Amino acid sequence: MLTDAGWNRVLIGKVVAGYRIESRLGSGGFATVYEATDIVQGKRIALKILNPGGTNLDVRSEFDREGQLLSKLSGASAVVALFDSSQDSVEFEVDGFPLQLEVSFHALDLAKGCLADFLGDLPSLSWRKRLELWRDCILGVHQMHLRGIVHRDLKAENCLIFSDPKRSIQARVSDLGRARDLTQAALHPGQYARGRGDNRFAPPEFVFVQGSETAEAHRCADLYGLGSLLFELATGVGLTSLALNLDRGKWEASWQAHANNQFVDLSSLNGHYARAFMALDDSLPRAIARPAGDLVRQLCRPDPPDRLPRTGLGSRGHRSQGLEWLLARADILMNILIVSERNQRQH
Repeated sequence: MLTDAGWNRVLIGKVVAGYRIESRLGSGGFATVYEATDIVQGKRIALKILNPGGTNLDVRSEFDREGQLLSKLSGASAVVALFDSSQDSVEFEVDGFPLQLEVSFHALDLAKGCLADFLGDLPSLSWRKRLELWRDCILGVHQMHLRGIVHRDLKAENCLIFSDPKRSIQARVSDLGRARDLTQAALHPGQYARGRGDNRFAPPEFVFVQGSETAEAHRCADLYGLGSLLFELATGVGLTSLALNLDRGKWEASWQAHANNQFVDLSSLNGHYARAFMALDDSLPRAIARPAGDLVRQLCRPDPPDRLPRTGLGSRGHRSQGLEWLLARADILMNILIVSERNQRQH
């Protein structure tokens, strides 16, 4: 079996389905992304290739599902664009023996990087830019929800950055391996929580294997993801990791408890989150500290239904599948910040 290093040596310079692989950009749990050139059009693209060990059925289904969902999301301006998704064979030699290997790939729009690249030097990223990029991500999830798709794995690493002629850069949602189409047959919640999820950012119902198989529950998980993303843009760390202080032992204990039909009262976690939110309060600009802090606290409440906006008389609900209400809240935060900056310049 090829090692990762050997796999890279084999692929660099090879042509896969008309795409010449130039260099390695990065890798995840089950795939590696390369910069490649479309030989016919001369265009640089990102080629996401399933790793050679990705014959496991769960891994294979994640990879295939991502291609299917990106195809369904064609034209969504705030979701990474898919150009092609297929298979091809690559010929190479090992110790002088010719071999042929089937390669599964997604051809994607080439990004400048990911949102997580900014987290190492957050002070250099203005708060207006942070809110603009966060709104881009809300728009991407909004476009997904309108087409009946939920992401379920939102974090800065899964939001790509592209050039934008109007305001220099734009964020788009990507990495849909754990996403699902709500119009398709349901999967057991455990199939989303095992293996390749990132517990530093996962909603607590995923961490404790208590996700509900309803459309509203899935959308509530994305609300948590968006709130956690703003927390990450403010503090540079994942909210769940800070609030729950997770380690491998606690993660394995949650699975054992689930197997024994023992469940955590998610509302009992409010105190843990209250302490974590203190880090958020210290990181927000004074002008938006109260509204932004309140919004993140709402989006990231441990009990999923509490994340929904109020619809009147204290009740919570979702009037539509989309996130118009959250886009409006992001616009309000940006307007408050713009007015505050203007007033500071005048004085």
